[in-house]
Amino acid sequence: MNDRGQIVIPKEARETFGLVNGSRLVVLGDDNEGIALVKAEQFEEKLSMAMLVLSKDIKE
Repeated sequence: MNDRGQIVIPKEARETFGLVNGSRLVVLGDDNEGIALVKAEQFEEKLSMAMLVLSKDIKE
């Protein structure tokens, strides 16, 4: 992490995960488990699916 709080992701990791300039990431953190970076599109997709499942359960 640099002085401005920016995280540098190594080139190999950017290539492996298809990260390019402007990629959106969600930062997830837990005091015991640490920090994880997730592509925003994947996070939003999983969240939408979870909300759909929960809304069906509530209606039943």
